[in-house]
Amino acid sequence: MKWWLVLLLVIPIGWKVAQLNDAPAVQRPNIILVIADDLGQQLGTYGDPNARTPNIDKIAAEGTQFNAGYVTAASCSPSRGSIFTGLYPHQHGMMGLSQFGTQRMLDNVPKLPNELKKLGYRTAIIGKRHYEPESLFDWDVEEEDYEEMFSDRNVLAMSKRAVDFIDDGDEGEPFFLVVSYVDPHRGGSDDGVNYGRNRNTKFPKLKSGLPENATPPSQIEPFPFLGLDSPAIREELADFYGAVDRLDIGVGALRAELEKRGLWEDAYVIFVGDHGPDVTRGKMAVYESATRIPFLLKTPGKNQGFVREELVSTIDIFPTLMDAATGNARQPYQGRSLLPLAKSAPPPTWRRYMFSEYITHGPGQFYPRYAVRDERYKLIYNVLGRKAANPLGPRNYCNAWWEAQTDKYKDTAIRRVYFRVEHPPRVELYDLENDPHEWNNLAGAADFAATKDRLMSALQDWRQYTNDPLLDPAEFQREAVKGLAHD
Repeated sequence: MKWWLVLLLVIPIGWKVAQLNDAPAVQRPNIILVIADDLGQQLGTYGDPNARTPNIDKIAAEGTQFNAGYVTAASCSPSRGSIFTGLYPHQHGMMGLSQFGTQRMLDNVPKLPNELKKLGYRTAIIGKRHYEPESLFDWDVEEEDYEEMFSDRNVLAMSKRAVDFIDDGDEGEPFFLVVSYVDPHRGGSDDGVNYGRNRNTKFPKLKSGLPENATPPSQIEPFPFLGLDSPAIREELADFYGAVDRLDIGVGALRAELEKRGLWEDAYVIFVGDHGPDVTRGKMAVYESATRIPFLLKTPGKNQGFVREELVSTIDIFPTLMDAATGNARQPYQGRSLLPLAKSAPPPTWRRYMFSEYITHGPGQFYPRYAVRDERYKLIYNVLGRKAANPLGPRNYCNAWWEAQTDKYKDTAIRRVYFRVEHPPRVELYDLENDPHEWNNLAGAADFAATKDRLMSALQDWRQYTNDPLLDPAEFQREAVKGLAHD
C-alpha cells in the first residue's frame, strides 16, 4: 500500500459506523449545516469583487475559512450524497441526478442524520434534498415546499420554517438543522426563461422582492476562469450575483433568529456550496471552477477567524460533525474531522492528495472523468477522452461559451480552452500555481512526465482502494446504459 493511503481511513465491511452510542458522555452541541446550490467561491470573503455577502463573510470572520475546500463531484445529487454519507459518489451509489430513477443511494451506507438521531438529536432539513431514496433518511422534519423554496426563492420563509422546527423542540434538546437553499441555481426567472433561443436558462436575479438593489451588468467583473468579457456575459453574471445577494440575505435572517434565541454562539455551523456555478467549465466538470467551493466552519464560542490552506473535502463534514457530537474523532470514515484545523495549535499531518470525479449528470450525459491534485499540480483523467465527445447540449453552455465561438476568437488560445470542454484529451495536467484557471495543458510536456505519472498512479491507487465499480468493464457498461436510459 502506498504510504499516503494510510491517511485515508478505512470503511469496514458493511459500511458500519462504529459504536457511536458507546462514545464518552459529552454535552451535545447544536449543529447547523447551510448548503448553497451551485455556488463556488463567489463570496466577499474569498475576494470576489462582485459579491455582496456580509452575512456569510461574517461566519468566516468568526470561524475557519478553508481556501482549498472541494466537493467530490460537480453535480447536485452525487455531491449531496457525499455530504450526508462521507463517501465518494462511486461508493454511496448516487453517481448522477437522482430524479430520473436510475441513480439511487445504497441502502447500507451511513447517513449523517440517522447517526445523529441515535445520539439524541432532533433532525430537520429545510429546502432542497435531491437524493433518492428519501426513505433512507431519518429526519424529524422535512420541508421542501416547491413553490415557496424553488419557484419563489423565499429565503425569509425558509428561515421561518427553520426556527419553527427549533421552537417545537424541548428546551436543551440538541438539534441538527440543515438549511439547503436553492440559490444561486438557474431557473425560475421572472424576466424570461432563457438568454436566447437554444441558450441556457436564466439565473433568477429578483425573486420575492429580493435583492432590493441588484448590481447592474455594467459593474460586474466576469469570472476570471471564463477568460472572456461581453455585455451578454455581464448580463448573465449580474443575474447570478443577484441570486447570491438573496442567498446572503437568507443566511443573515437565519442567523438573526438563532441569535435572538441565544443559539448561534455555542453552535457548530458549516457553510458550503454543493459545487461551482452553472457555467461552462463549472458545474458538470472537474476543473477548479467546478469542484472548489466556499467552505466555512464556526465552532462554539467567540472566536477570531483564521484561514487554512489544507486540502479539505465535503467527505470531511460527516466525521467533523460526529466528532463535534461525540468528542471522538476516531471513527471509520473516508474523510477526517476538521476540528483539529479549527484550532490555533500546530495542524496535524494532513492529506497529500485531493480527489474528485464526475460520472454522469442527467439523461445522456455519461462521461466519466476523475481528478487528483496535490499542493501544486492537478491531473484530470477523461476516461472517454478522444473516444467520444462530451455529450452536452446547447443549453449546457453559458454566454461565455457562445462568445468564444465568434469569429474574433478563431485560432486563439481561449477558443482552444473552450474546445477542450467538448473534446477533451485523455489526460490533462495543470500547474495550479502558474495556471490557476487550467488553460495550459501540460500533459504532453516532457518536463512534466514524472509529475503526470505520479499523479496518475495516485489516482489509480485511490480508485482501487475505494472500490470504484467503474474499474470493472461490465459495471462501466451498465452505468453507461443507465446514463442513456432516459435520453
